Amino acid sequence: MSLHFLNLSVSPEPAPAGLVGFAEPDWKGDADFDGLSEAIDLDGWLADLAGQIDAGARQGWLTAYQARRAGFDLQSIRCQVRFERLKPSPEGLRAVLSRIDRLSRIVAAMRPATVVRS
Repeated sequence: MSLHFLNLSVSPEPAPAGLVGFAEPDWKGDADFDGLSEAIDLDGWLADLAGQIDAGARQGWLTAYQARRAGFDLQSIRCQVRFERLKPSPEGLRAVLSRIDRLSRIVAAMRPATVVRS
């Protein structure tokens, strides 16, 4: 599967090599993702990620576009989590984890090293 990336800036251009960009809105994750343990607190991870996005918007290390886009992705992931709880499957959970991991890496890459997480 080929992923198309959006730059973290306002213009939707491909991300430079080596950088993680927002995934296309219709990307539902990688069912073969094996980078994380399946024994994870999804709700806690999503709440922490929401707090980081909010902090980035308030503190200015996320632009308005980046905060809106990250919020959109987070809401989409939450919907996918609800669906997976109704019809659980190992592939579906791995896909959700891959999306959360990707968004977490994007937000972490945008956060300056001197910012304290809230």
